[in-house]
Amino acid sequence: YFKCDLFQAPFQDGSFDIITLNHVFEHLNDPTNHANKIFQLLKPNGKVVIGIPNCASFNSRLFGQFWFPFDLPRHLFHYNTRSLIKIFRKAGFEVEKVRHNQMPGNTLGSLIYLFNSIVKRNQPLMENKLMKSGLFNFLLVPYTYLLNALKLGDQIEVIFRRRSKQIQ
Repeated sequence: YFKCDLFQAPFQDGSFDIITLNHVFEHLNDPTNHANKIFQLLKPNGKVVIGIPNCASFNSRLFGQFWFPFDLPRHLFHYNTRSLIKIFRKAGFEVEKVRHNQMPGNTLGSLIYLFNSIVKRNQPLMENKLMKSGLFNFLLVPYTYLLNALKLGDQIEVIFRRRSKQIQ
């Protein structure tokens, strides 16, 4: 376990078969350089798995500024599938798989943010009884499956494979 910046990490190039960033990439201040560093750290044909909020989701359009995954100011960048793929292709990666991963809690969080703005309430999200309610999450499951099937879910997971040679 190392707690350090990626660029100061004590790893040699080609050290890893796989690197996983689950809801990390949107917090990084220099995505292009991070993608290039990940490329260096992976072995040829190594993989990187990235999970991020999808700013092109149906809910982001529906809820606008009240979309739960915006998470401002902690998210420095917002991505859709195309913008993320562009960064990683430029770094030398190929797309292996894209999966949309809507979660009922994201929709519920957006509904609560919207409701709080209408009634002028500033209740923390995790103190809201609806957020803790399994019933509302359960009722949102069909909606969740529909958005994922339409590739419009709030989250995307992309698996990239490092090409043997970087293309400039």
